[in-house]
Amino acid sequence: MVKKYFWFLKFSLLLAFSLLVCRKWTNPYDPAANRPPSPPQLLFPDSAARDIDTNVVLRWTCTDPDSLDTLKYLLYLGISPPPPLFDSGISDTFYHPLNLNVLATYYWRVVARDRFGETASSPVWRFSTAKANNFPFIPSSPTPDSGAIGQFVRLTLSWSGGDPDPGDTVFYDIYLGTTTPPPLLVQNHNQTSYTTPRLKYDSTYYWRIVARDQRGATVSGPIWQFRTFPPIVVIQPNDTTRWRVTSQQTIRWTGGPTVLDSKGSGKTAHRLNNLNISGADSTIIYYSTNGGTTWLRHGRATQAGSYTWTVPSPPSTNARVQVRMFISGDTSLGNSPRYEVYDRNKPSPITVTSPDSTAEWRIGNSYDIIWTGGTLLGMDSTVLSYSTNNGTTWQRIGATTRPGSYRWTVPQPATQQAKIRVRAFCLDSSTTGYSATFKIVEGLPPITITQPNSATRWREGSTQSILWTGGPSTPDSVVVFYSTNDGGTWTRHGRATTPGSYTWNVPGPATDLARVAVRAHVAGESTVAISARYVIYDSLPPSPITVTSPAAGARWIVGTTHEITWTGGTFAGMESTVIYYSTDGGTSWNRQGVTTQAGSYTWTVPSPPTANAQIAVRAWCGNHMTEGRSGIFTVTGAGGTPDTVLTTITVGAKPRALLWDSLHNKVFVANYNDSSVTVIDGSTNQIQTTIRVGGFPYTLCLNTLNGRVYVANQISGTVTVIDGASNQVQTTVSVGSYPQAMCFNPHDNRLYVSNYRSATVTVIDGNTSEVITTVPVDSNPIALVYNPAYNKIYCANFARNNVTVIDGTTNSVLGTVPVDYQPCALVVDSRNNVAVANRYFGKVTIINGENQSVITTLDVGSEPYALAFNATDNRLYCANSGSNNVSVINVSNYSLMTDISVGIHPRTLGWAGWVDKLFAVNYDGASVSLIDGATNAVQKTITVGSNPIAICINSWDSKVYIANYNSNTVTIIGPRSSSH
Repeated sequence: MVKKYFWFLKFSLLLAFSLLVCRKWTNPYDPAANRPPSPPQLLFPDSAARDIDTNVVLRWTCTDPDSLDTLKYLLYLGISPPPPLFDSGISDTFYHPLNLNVLATYYWRVVARDRFGETASSPVWRFSTAKANNFPFIPSSPTPDSGAIGQFVRLTLSWSGGDPDPGDTVFYDIYLGTTTPPPLLVQNHNQTSYTTPRLKYDSTYYWRIVARDQRGATVSGPIWQFRTFPPIVVIQPNDTTRWRVTSQQTIRWTGGPTVLDSKGSGKTAHRLNNLNISGADSTIIYYSTNGGTTWLRHGRATQAGSYTWTVPSPPSTNARVQVRMFISGDTSLGNSPRYEVYDRNKPSPITVTSPDSTAEWRIGNSYDIIWTGGTLLGMDSTVLSYSTNNGTTWQRIGATTRPGSYRWTVPQPATQQAKIRVRAFCLDSSTTGYSATFKIVEGLPPITITQPNSATRWREGSTQSILWTGGPSTPDSVVVFYSTNDGGTWTRHGRATTPGSYTWNVPGPATDLARVAVRAHVAGESTVAISARYVIYDSLPPSPITVTSPAAGARWIVGTTHEITWTGGTFAGMESTVIYYSTDGGTSWNRQGVTTQAGSYTWTVPSPPTANAQIAVRAWCGNHMTEGRSGIFTVTGAGGTPDTVLTTITVGAKPRALLWDSLHNKVFVANYNDSSVTVIDGSTNQIQTTIRVGGFPYTLCLNTLNGRVYVANQISGTVTVIDGASNQVQTTVSVGSYPQAMCFNPHDNRLYVSNYRSATVTVIDGNTSEVITTVPVDSNPIALVYNPAYNKIYCANFARNNVTVIDGTTNSVLGTVPVDYQPCALVVDSRNNVAVANRYFGKVTIINGENQSVITTLDVGSEPYALAFNATDNRLYCANSGSNNVSVINVSNYSLMTDISVGIHPRTLGWAGWVDKLFAVNYDGASVSLIDGATNAVQKTITVGSNPIAICINSWDSKVYIANYNSNTVTIIGPRSSSH
């Protein structure tokens, strides 16, 4: 028994010793070894701090000696000590208490607790809250006013600001730039005015002010805008000017600063003499006789935009003038191009060097008449004459103001006694020079190539015959050349041995810019003819085809007309492209038609409706075929006739333009007077959003490939790009002055914008939204239309009575077509020709879409404003504002069918294809006339808002939208059974 007790005692002592030794190792997982957290330490606010914002975030720091411990915190907070428990289980070392009282003293402490329940408490801290902090005043009352023009390029911006809390300091962040929203320029500015760095001339700037007080309360002002004054442009003298020494002339210029009131409202004028007004402090005229290397002061201008002077000597071909405006310590310069100042002396002796006595010039050929003398610096004029009888009698050739050469096409008859006379005039004196006697001989007869012509399409490697007529009857040789780049370079192919023909194997590469040339040689002379442009296509399988329209998910309505578009199918054309249509997702196909025009096919949607519609495009070349298919789309049945007002929606100020987005079923409304676009849901008739855009949005256009909506901002000189799916502004693109019209080219994914005051068309890449080029057109381009059959863009130039035709691929001008007075509207018809409404005399001109010739001109009513095309009945409509009617034109023979009386001043037209109805919008009649397309009868007059100005058609929901300019509303018209 004693022995057992001894062993028990021994074991107990050993166990106790072991436990004692093991406790010397700190095991973090052993609760018995746990140590409490350290007391929390104050970070913010300081204890006894005053004027603390009621939005305060309490902050502290805390650690635990056991590295694996996690801490939770209890917050005690109240208005008397000791503070009560306010919250627990806090994981962070900060806390934002809500609803604190102003002007109160708060006591608080933090208790840290580890996972084993050990705790540590901070001392009790306290702070006093301030009275409630108010936000700063929203920045307002900008100078210059938003929309101001003619602003200095060094400008002081000012605004009203401040804070309702006395003693608060307000800081301002200034955003300024030429894009919207503008970028940040200056931070923490403490004044309500700011002088900008030097700005760009003639640019629209956007700016806004963000105000922030010392407690972080922040408010933002609206985005304002202004436009700087244009640069000084000297328009007289120009590079064709020739002024005589001591003559009295007028220097003219445009641009420069304007006279402004205190709020930036512009009135074009200049500071005159010592008048104490804004604008230029003074305008000084300088001149140079050495191209601008040195300048001499001439005098001070006392007239806005002009200065009359006596042209100083010496004579010079490198004369220039400079207009300098001095503005509040800044200087604005405008230099003229180089021009000519010539003397008053008798022209110097003239020696005619070409033709000489050995010359034999052929009738019909062009040669340079060359001479020396006739004054060093020019003359009033130089008159050239020729004689066929060794100088006994003379016939006038022409006149030039540039000495030294004149290009002359030699006329009939042939003679052995030809002479040239060059006579230079300066004031009342003249100098004459004569050539030697030379020969005028018969020229070689011209050649006319009849094959290939503009309709020719030859396959690469095929055997073909080049055919021509004319040329010399017994040539020494006839050589055939070819070009694959429209005549940019030529390659010799071979020598013809048969009169009038040459058989060849058509060389590559494939191109639609092929030409041939035939040159005949006789005794050192030659005559050449160049064929029309034709197509060489390859014999390989057509390149892969991608159908771009209809897009997957599109909804097309039975009876409506659409462009099926695709890319690929060979580079230079194909033998044929056949269009197929399936109503069952591709199980079976129906042939729709054939085209040799790559990239597009005009199609009228057939019955029946289907949710599994699909298009196939099959391109053939030899025995090769390539196919591309569209995504699945929907063909819906035609809705009822829109003849009843469903609702009227209030939008922005002065709605000017409408666009139905057929990809997203939305209607975009351009509100001219408040620089916004309203977006309306096409199904629900509800406003989705309002988008801020540039100054005075004038017209809208849809990119049917990617769903972007383009807004032309007339006063800003910009185009806003909106994503049609998200209604978000993607970018703003600077274009010309007063963008007036737009059209979209789906073949090349390009937008065309006509700039009314710049006489240009801006071309924008539909993918990158970057400007590709600017195409010069004629004065006041007012309307655009795209012709898909020939990939051409037509631009109506209102002030010059013509239409510019632009190539959609190269963006080059193909020609300018004279039409009648004041062309103002364009439309493409089923014959791929272009109709032009000419306002002044009430005419419609028809332009041939293939070759730019005028087919005919028809008399219509008074003051035609708008055109529309009816694809169902093949008719053109012209809205005549002055005679209150609509003219109907038969497209098959371009004859006037009838005139339909409508309301007062019809100025807009829309055709609803699924019901074959025309809608004529009567601007001063507050109404819309509903016309049957088949019978030309007015079926109903629908009352809308004041001054309806624009229309768009929603074929998905059978709705018509009317923008009422002076009611600030959009009227929605639908079938009588439609839901409101």
